[in-house]
Amino acid sequence: MMYSSSGAYRKTKIFIDYATIVLAFLILIAFLLLMFFRNEASFLFVLVLFLGFLVNGLQAIKHFINHELKTAITSGAFALILVIFAIMCFIVEF
Repeated sequence: MMYSSSGAYRKTKIFIDYATIVLAFLILIAFLLLMFFRNEASFLFVLVLFLGFLVNGLQAIKHFINHELKTAITSGAFALILVIFAIMCFIVEF
């Protein structure tokens, strides 16, 4: 997580790392709430999918900055799949 380089995007990479940690913690909380309150909180499934989209999207940006295009495209594709599933679940639920 620590970047020893002093590149132009160092602060951006650090921000993405911290945002990923916070989003992963939020996903964990939403998933646990979803497991305990299945019937009352069905919107949490959409939230988990959307937060997963944000994590994968941020990782795709970070890989693109690091010039890892194959990994960036893969992460971006997974992010796109997650947001499509989140939209579909949102439409079905509401």
